[in-house]
Amino acid sequence: MTSLPVDGAERTAVRDEHGVSVFVEAGAGTGKTTAIVARVVAMVATGWLELRELAAITFTEAAASELRDRIREGLEAASDGRDPQVSEPDERDRCREALHQLDEAALTTLHGFAQRILADHPLEAGLPPGFEVLDPIQARVELEQRWAAFVDEIFADPALEAILLRGLALNLGPEDLHAVALELDDHHDRLIAGPPADLTLTPLSADAVVAALDVLLDHRRESCRNDEDRLALHIDGLRTWRDMLERAHDEFDIIDLLLGAPRLQCKQGRKECWDDVTIVRDATVALADVVHTTLLAQRLTVLEMLTTRVSAFVTQAANARRIAGTLEFHDLLVFARDLLRRDTDVRAAVSTRYRCVLLDEFQDTDPLQIELAVLLTTDDPDAGSKHWSEVAVRPGALVVVGDPKQSIYRFRRADLRVYHRAREGLALQTHTLVENFRSVPGVIDYVNHVFVDLLEEDPGIQAEHVELHAHRGPVGHDEPVGVFGAAADGRVADIRAAEADDVAAIVRQVKDQRWQIEDPMTREVRDAQYKDIALLIPSRTVLPALEDALERADVPVRVESQSLVFSTAEVRDLLAALSAVDDPTDEIAVVATLRSPSFGCSDAELMEFVRAGGHWDYRRDAPEGLAADHPAVAGLAALRGYWEQRWWRTVSETTEAIVRERHLLELALERRRPRDHWRRVRYLLDQARAWDDAGDASLRAFVEWVQQQADERARVMESVTPEPDDDAIRILTVHGSNGLEFPIVLLAGLNTLPVHSA
Repeated sequence: MTSLPVDGAERTAVRDEHGVSVFVEAGAGTGKTTAIVARVVAMVATGWLELRELAAITFTEAAASELRDRIREGLEAASDGRDPQVSEPDERDRCREALHQLDEAALTTLHGFAQRILADHPLEAGLPPGFEVLDPIQARVELEQRWAAFVDEIFADPALEAILLRGLALNLGPEDLHAVALELDDHHDRLIAGPPADLTLTPLSADAVVAALDVLLDHRRESCRNDEDRLALHIDGLRTWRDMLERAHDEFDIIDLLLGAPRLQCKQGRKECWDDVTIVRDATVALADVVHTTLLAQRLTVLEMLTTRVSAFVTQAANARRIAGTLEFHDLLVFARDLLRRDTDVRAAVSTRYRCVLLDEFQDTDPLQIELAVLLTTDDPDAGSKHWSEVAVRPGALVVVGDPKQSIYRFRRADLRVYHRAREGLALQTHTLVENFRSVPGVIDYVNHVFVDLLEEDPGIQAEHVELHAHRGPVGHDEPVGVFGAAADGRVADIRAAEADDVAAIVRQVKDQRWQIEDPMTREVRDAQYKDIALLIPSRTVLPALEDALERADVPVRVESQSLVFSTAEVRDLLAALSAVDDPTDEIAVVATLRSPSFGCSDAELMEFVRAGGHWDYRRDAPEGLAADHPAVAGLAALRGYWEQRWWRTVSETTEAIVRERHLLELALERRRPRDHWRRVRYLLDQARAWDDAGDASLRAFVEWVQQQADERARVMESVTPEPDDDAIRILTVHGSNGLEFPIVLLAGLNTLPVHSA
């Protein structure tokens, strides 16, 4: 492995190696894009390929747009003599001609490139020539419509009656199968058709639970010395439940008894009252585990039987989308991969059309994506029947660029095992870029110091640490990295509030003490502004406390990740109101709506309503002792009005009515930056209109969809385009900041556990 710094020597190396397939490992801020552009310009200038023959594939639309602009700038510099590495007239002519081919080159995302392949060969892929790609809302609506028909089908199937009844008794409803269907739909390329599941249920028995109870009762009889001990009384209280389990023979009675089990685990008991109190306490834990295991085994059995049907539903839905020509984004990759696998003529045609594939952000690839890349860059006629790691790549046909330490999309199927297998198995020439052009020396020193011990290579699991070298000189503070906060015990809300206050204080310090930064555009040293600061958080759960603290500190804030916009206070309040309108029995949503600024009920007024005999179900009459203009009574009456009108209104009309009649936009005038709050409300209104346009009139389905979008894992492209004249601190998720650059970065909420273990 050789070091390849981004300078003139690199440009020379690129010119000499443009006919070699390479694997470039580029550390953070090491001029990766510069290296890519240099290689592209060298390949074009030397005549090794024309730009129209290049497929440069990256992870997001924003990155693809930036790469296109950088390649255009590189070719312009080469064609007009500003690039010393392109000195011959014929080389400049080739670069000048390449500028006219920019629109023909595939400088796009992998999904966009897969769409090109399918659009060029629709019939071979089994698609109608005019197929379309559904946006996420349209795709979700279509799947929901198919799902509703599927639920009706399985509940009408006599063969599934016993399974469904047992599942419902175990609190496994259609919503649980729905979650399974959504997960499988995201991975339908991995589904393998198998034999029909055995639909014979084994008899349900509580014998194991009764046996664990008998063990506990034996301890009570043989080792207890005091009948008034709390542990002894706890065990005595389980006798009746044990006898009921032993007498129960109907499976639904057994399930009811297990689900309604009394408290089983007990940590009480005095040592002097038992021969060994620890053994008895452990026996209560074991009993609780047996009950849990028994119920879990039953749920897994039911799910396993029904998942076969759900898998068939997902596969049939994908085939139906293929026939109808209405594809989801994931379908593009699956259908393009399948086409290249089975059709050697198409594979040869695409390989001839695109002589070189440049795959950027390779650390975030998955087995499906690398298989596409390999199929496009091989001359092996049997490649479609082999594993991609066994296929030889043409010299110069594949350029892979990535950094395993920057792999953050594992929940999107990014797989470091693929990364390491490709690096070792494809026989590509490997280079590393280690000179960081982005960060000041103090940041680089800190990163090297921290991660040299934390990162120990474990192929497929963890990348090794590669020391970076700073290219820039120091700017501003002598210590550019600081750590705030400390270990603390207490309520989570209090800890988050304290952290938020620290963050606000630091932001004020940056502005008040006139910290010096290097301007990202002019590279001149100047005073830091609020818009130079990015606040990165790993989870939306820490956002409310941060917004409150920054508001109190008079710091302007702009939330720039879509998943965070869905989690802001005004959007949460509006969603609570929509949930309450959809379901009068959702007491949590009703009370949350009444307490929101748009309804304005205080806790004292809500308590007064309850004490007067009021009920949160707004379909019921108000208490006689309260006037109609009481805030809680008036608020519930308003909700009832929206509920009664929901059948005649679309989702967007219901949403617009709440925004207009509850004065959500006017209330934002009380905030420091009302325009930012208006932007969030209008964004949700736009989503509601798009939902209507997609053809779904279900308010509940819309609310569920929005709640899913609030999940930070829901989107990869989630950064909102900044407003350059808006001097406000920018709040993003860690995922949303990928590929962006900021003069000052604050990391908060690092004590939050990840949603998924890596």
